[in-house]
Amino acid sequence: MGYPIDPIAKQKWLFDNFLTPSNRKISLNNLSWHNDEGDIAIRALIEITDDIYKYRNIDKIKALKWNIDIPIKVLGRIKAQTNNPIDNNVQLEEIQSSSRELFIICHQFLKDNPLFTFDKNNEKGIYSNIDYNLERDKDEVDVNDKKLNKQDFFNQLIRTMRLLIVK
Repeated sequence: MGYPIDPIAKQKWLFDNFLTPSNRKISLNNLSWHNDEGDIAIRALIEITDDIYKYRNIDKIKALKWNIDIPIKVLGRIKAQTNNPIDNNVQLEEIQSSSRELFIICHQFLKDNPLFTFDKNNEKGIYSNIDYNLERDKDEVDVNDKKLNKQDFFNQLIRTMRLLIVK
């Protein structure tokens, strides 16, 4: 079984014969981090059809789901501990100060972003709950218990990714 010598034809041949997956599902079942302040929990799933690589079309995404629960006090403890790695016992004031600082930064970057909320059960943090299924929700995505147009959702997702990568 040979492939073309021409580099462009070779690239297309490799893509068509080996690199094009058929109906892929990627999941992160449970990423959790625990400390004395609580738990960070992240779960995610994406399922795509093989056509997404050829057509770059969001309609080829069969399912996209994630749940992000990051209480700010858990991040505050992590930051306080990294600020003073020698002392294992960080003071409550250090945790509260770090938590306030992190909340301000996160809120400033994401405050107008419908993909995130900053309060869950009266606990400040970074939260996101996304649920999309092509068979069920052709044109809408459940975003934090609200409906968002699918195109608007994916545009916002791209803007968010660019913001997080650039910053």
